[in-house]
Amino acid sequence: MDAQQTERLADLRDEWVSEKFLVEYLGVPWPPSEEFIYDYDKWQHSRKRQSGADGKVSRWDVEAFLRDNRLQSLPWAAVSMGMTEDSLQKLLIDLPEIGLRRNYVLYPGFVDDALADDLIRSLKGMRFRTFGSHNSFCEMLHAILRDSHSVEIETSPCTTSVELGEDPVQFASQFDSITLDPLCVRHMVWLDLGKPISLKPDRCSKLLVAKNRSELEGLLAGTGDADPMGIYGSLLKTAGVPGE
Repeated sequence: MDAQQTERLADLRDEWVSEKFLVEYLGVPWPPSEEFIYDYDKWQHSRKRQSGADGKVSRWDVEAFLRDNRLQSLPWAAVSMGMTEDSLQKLLIDLPEIGLRRNYVLYPGFVDDALADDLIRSLKGMRFRTFGSHNSFCEMLHAILRDSHSVEIETSPCTTSVELGEDPVQFASQFDSITLDPLCVRHMVWLDLGKPISLKPDRCSKLLVAKNRSELEGLLAGTGDADPMGIYGSLLKTAGVPGE
């Protein structure tokens, strides 16, 4: 891993992080607004949580606040639907024409987590559908937005899928917690970094683990596989990519 990734991993293993870390990790300014901080401080007080010292912020509290209020930062909301941040920004502007007239941006840079579900319920062709994979969901969503509403979507492919030369390339569903590259379900592994189990686990690319086994292998959550990175190590050798 490079120096920035090593530093980010060290931050991920600690509850208390800098505001700079939050800006990079969430992809939005921190603090986003006075209203957000007022509500966040009130939420912390109601749970008898302490504020950090020396400019430090509890990442665990931030994630719990976002969970309790069903919020995602704009980049994370976009990637959860397989699209870029710019595409989501344009989609938010076009929502009234689609029939969604409520405000989904509750604070600057933070989107109501209900947006994806509301799109499914509102878009003809997506209602009452079940999706066999994240790829099928994204393909249908993007196609309906383009064909029925003239909303062009720029996709967010999984960086690992691209690097492995897959066809079709997998749509990303979230970001790699260490590299902050778009990452899909197929190529992700959960990390055990001491985070409360009530929060979503941090995740990274299996290919990143294969490249940095000595630094990361002891931090993987249980997989039930004696060698979950074996296939990725083989792919690295085949492609001539350095690994451990």
